[in-house]
Amino acid sequence: LILALHAATGGRFGSARNLKLVLDQALIVGTVATGASFIYSTGNVNISMGSATALVATIAAYAYLATESVAIMFAVALIAGVSILVISALLSAWLNLRVIYVTVVMMTLLQSIQKSLLGSATLQMPYEMTSALKNAYVPYIIFIAFFIFCTILFHFTALGRKLRYIGINNQCAELTGFSKNKHLIIAFAISGIGVALGAVMTIIRAGSIGTDTCSTLNMDCM
Repeated sequence: LILALHAATGGRFGSARNLKLVLDQALIVGTVATGASFIYSTGNVNISMGSATALVATIAAYAYLATESVAIMFAVALIAGVSILVISALLSAWLNLRVIYVTVVMMTLLQSIQKSLLGSATLQMPYEMTSALKNAYVPYIIFIAFFIFCTILFHFTALGRKLRYIGINNQCAELTGFSKNKHLIIAFAISGIGVALGAVMTIIRAGSIGTDTCSTLNMDCM
């Protein structure tokens, strides 16, 4: 496929600049999808990943514009990302509803909140900040660190084994003593970290936040 696109575009697809653009976008998808894999491993599907990332990016962008602090931007993104995802898990547990039904509602709700925050405006981030973080390879560092963290957690800890066990046989896992709701909340919290990091990477890459930000991210992750 890469060779076909390279030939069809007269070699432009395979240019270093274009491949870097593809990689930069793939880093965002990879980060959010890595976190989402903890939810998928339980046998559930969250279809609000894109709208959650867009809303968190909006909140984090406002935080930076108000404080001009990259540290605060990261902190606000993490708090917002984990909180939004955990709320979805809690609603599923409290209302005894399947995750997919809750996240359908959350997807619409989060999109509406983001649109109400932005209105018709587009948030423009300072070029000095975004370019400095790009030049320091911050998105690459974020992805590699988060991927290693999640790989260890998923494959080499009791938590990862329990999450996979719940996804393989939910009833057997509960009879064994694993709390489905507790582990679902943990899975959503880890996924929320991925959403937060993906939101920050979106700010760095795009340099602006609008109502169409992350519009295809959910399906890209799936």
